[in-house]
This record gives sequence, structure tokens and C-alpha cells, in this order.
Amino acid sequence: MCAMYENFPEFLRSTDRVGRIAPAVDAGTSLAQAPGGGRHPADRRALTAALALAVLALPAASFAQGGESKHQLASSAVASHVSDLTPSSEPGGERNSDRSSGITGNVDSPLPEAPVDEPIDEPLESDERAREALMLDVRAYQQAIAELEISEGAFSPKLSEQLLGLGLALQRNGDHPGAIKVFKRGVHLARINEGLYSRRQLALLQGEIASHIAIGAFTEADERQRYLYRVQARTLSDTTRGEALMQHALWQRQAYEAGLGEEPVARLTRMWSLYRLALSEFVDAEGETSPELLPPLYGMLRAQYLLSGFVGEQSNGRFRFTGIYPSEHSSQVAYSNESYKQGSAVIRAIYDVRLAQEGATLVDSIDSMLMLADWKLWHGKRNEAIETYGRLYTELADKDAAKDLIDDVFSRPEPLPNIRGVRALPPPESERDGMLLLEFGVTDRGRVVDLERIDEYPGNDDRAGEIMRRLRQTPFRPRFSDGLPVKTEGIRWAYDTTRW
Repeated sequence: MCAMYENFPEFLRSTDRVGRIAPAVDAGTSLAQAPGGGRHPADRRALTAALALAVLALPAASFAQGGESKHQLASSAVASHVSDLTPSSEPGGERNSDRSSGITGNVDSPLPEAPVDEPIDEPLESDERAREALMLDVRAYQQAIAELEISEGAFSPKLSEQLLGLGLALQRNGDHPGAIKVFKRGVHLARINEGLYSRRQLALLQGEIASHIAIGAFTEADERQRYLYRVQARTLSDTTRGEALMQHALWQRQAYEAGLGEEPVARLTRMWSLYRLALSEFVDAEGETSPELLPPLYGMLRAQYLLSGFVGEQSNGRFRFTGIYPSEHSSQVAYSNESYKQGSAVIRAIYDVRLAQEGATLVDSIDSMLMLADWKLWHGKRNEAIETYGRLYTELADKDAAKDLIDDVFSRPEPLPNIRGVRALPPPESERDGMLLLEFGVTDRGRVVDLERIDEYPGNDDRAGEIMRRLRQTPFRPRFSDGLPVKTEGIRWAYDTTRW
């Protein structure tokens, strides 16, 4: 199979039509300034946790002068999240292994589920000791700051580092309003001493954003996120800036999922634009065939699935039944045709990068072509999709060593999409572990039929109805036999309803 693009400048030009998908919105535009920027009601606890993860994962600069590592963070509490969100550098990204199929589409690293703190009925003695230790930290930083102000003045360059430590200590102690004031002062001093945009501001801004989110000040958090974007754009370079851009794209998706604002297409367009900018950074720094290009490419593909009406897996790994905004579906339908073109271009670029890697195999080729066929079927282009599936089936059937690949890809129906981060449905459980047991068939056209609930668990009634509606609305890649799509009957899936 030959390369689909001559070079990446050609690909980037082919995807430079984002203004046609939605009114152009700068990547740093505040949601509060977007048209109709009201706030959609959302679960406060889930919103806080999800957006905080996006902030904490943003690359921060060290306070040491020179030689900063692109992953070095000012706080171990912040650094603990980075390993979960750093894109994989493997040629194919991370493979979705939730189903037995070895051909399911690859994306960058999984997005972690937001942590939820369980309530504690009574404070434990160890908790009291921890609080006392935190207050000792706060007082120590306050004393160090007071001594610096006496010895070097209220604008000493050394104060910013101490203010960062104090802000983080107040944060850990639950005093977010106090932390916000401290972080703001640190940013102000950094601007006075080092200019409007400096690396010293990065960790301070991240801390401030996290505290705004913790107290529910989402508009303020979004505005500071915009300023953080501008600082990073002027202080980071090459792959470091690319990683920051991808984390800003993640922020846009999580804000969209949380219902923050009423312009879903603008949020998703911004997500697409940020991943595309990150791709450009990686192309310039690493070359047109680097595996580092795969994470932003898969991010762009996820954005196009969302723009074309996807409902299912969220960035925290949980699944939802319906769209987030009342008018969302009609807006997405209007942009569907352009989204199809953009997504097709991205998949072809993924194909080229994967096949350019040393040690690329037939699996890389088939996997990428399968993504393209699935994308066609998702957009209702059934004849084109079936033709591509049939061509893949024939190509595999002609190879003696490809029987296992045929079984992986074509021996059972697969819900679409099935790419990590935008999967239509959670993986089924074993019948022993699932609380909801369903039986259904899938036609040769990929439509669910004869869906029945066959468990007798009484606690599932409301949730079961929602899951069954979602299953009926999900398109499937049909099972194939001898190169042709065929109907499948008697499929039994069990679900743990707490995943939804």
C-alpha cells in the first residue's frame, strides 16, 4: 500500500479548513467571551475533578535557571499526574486492549478517571497530625517571605519561589481563596522582575487555576487558562510546546464534557485546532515520520468524532447516554460533511506515519485501513465502507499467516467507534460479573436487532433502559464471512452498570 500523502505540509494544508467547520475561535479565547457563554448545569464534583486533572497535567517550568526538563514540575502533588497523561512515544501509540481483537485502533495514552474523595465521618488522629504538619509548612513559608521582604524588599525576585511553596501549602490545607491570592502575587512579581511572559509564571498559574476550579470559579479558571496558554506560547519551544498544546486540547474536551458554556462546536473546534498546532510543533522538531506525531493525530481524530456527533466514552473513561447540550445534535449534523473530510485526512496521515516506522508490519497497514473503513461506516457511507472491508478481507485471506488477523477483525460485530478515548460502548463483562445481561443480534448492515434483557436483577431497571437505548443507536461493524457482511444472532453481553 502506498503513502497517502507526499509530505506533511500537504497534509496540514488539507486540514487547514477548520473555519468552515465552525466560526473560527482562537485557542485561547475565554468561554465567557464566546457567544451565548452561559453555563450549562453540571455535576459540580465531577466537573471540579475532571478540569483539575487537565490543569495539573500541563507542563510546568522549573524555578531553576536554565536546563529545565520539559516534564519537571514545581510540586510532587502535581507531578504525580504527569505519568498518566504523557503521550506514548511508541510508534503505534497505546493499543486498545479492552476487547480480544488485536486490531482496534491506537491512540495516545489513556486519560485517567477523575479521583473522588470519599467522605470521612470522624477525623482520625493521623489526619489531625497531617493538618498540623501542613500548618507548620504554611507558617514556615510565611516566615521566609516576611524575612525576604525585610532583607530584599517587597519585589525581591526570590519571593516568587517562596510564594509558590506557600500557595501549594495553602492548597493542600484546603485554603483555596488564600492560595489564589498568593499565586496571583507570585505571577505579578514574576512579571515585574522578568517581563510580561516568563517561565517562572507557569507553575504559579497552574496552581491558581486548580484552586479556582476547586471553589467552582470556572469562568475565572478558564480566563487564567487562556493567559497560561499565551505564556506557554511565548516561553516553551519545540516538543515542550507541543505537549502543552495537547494538554490545552484536553482542557477543551473536559470543559465541553462538563457542560461549561453553551458553544459545544466552538469548544471542539478549539480542541481540533490545538491538536493541529501541536502536530505542527512535532513535525518541525522531530520530522515528518516521527512516532511523536501519532498522539496529536489521534487527538485530531477524536475531535472529529466528537464534531460529527459521537456520544459515549468521555475523557475520564466513563460513558454517557446522551449529548451534553440541547442543540448539540443539530449543530453537529450541519458540520458532518466537512468533519468527514477532515477525519479521512487525519486517518491517512496516521497510516503514513505508522508505515514509515522501522519494523512496521501488516498489522499497522490493516489497522489504519480498518480505521478508515470504520470512519466511512460511522458517517453512513456504507457502500464505500463495505468495499474497503471486503478489500481488507481479501488481502488477508491471500496471506497464509493472516488467519488470526481475519478472526480478530471480522469474526464478530464491533461497536463503532472503537478507538480509545471515543469508544461507543464500554467493554462487556463476563456473565458472572455483570449485573445487566443482554441478548441481541447485528444485521449485515450493522444495526442492532432483537435486543432483549435476560437478567432478573431488580436494581437495574432505570439504567438498563438507558443502556439498551444507547445500544440500539450504536452502529456496528458487521461480522464478515468469505469477504461479505453477514447477520449475527444470539450475542450475549453482560454489563457492570456502574461504568455508565
